[in-house]
Amino acid sequence: MTSVAFLGLGHMGAPMAGRLLAAGHHLTVWNRTPSRAAALAERGAVVAGSPAEAAAGAVTDGLGRRDLAAVIPHVRGRTAASDAALEEVAR
Repeated sequence: MTSVAFLGLGHMGAPMAGRLLAAGHHLTVWNRTPSRAAALAERGAVVAGSPAEAAAGAVTDGLGRRDLAAVIPHVRGRTAASDAALEEVAR
């Protein structure tokens, strides 16, 4: 399956990341509040220490919109998917 990084595990991000994990993807997650990643880690997700670490091995990634400015410097240029998402959000 695909290696996916998911940044932002709030009310929308956590369920979305959980669905990716349930579908069998290799999932690396990051959240500013690390405890939000605990339930996903118990199900097999890898918890990264930074946005850059999460995005480093990913083929694609998911970005939550809330507080996106906090992760932009760490993911810009990592994958075409993250750059496309940043372009879309900037509009």
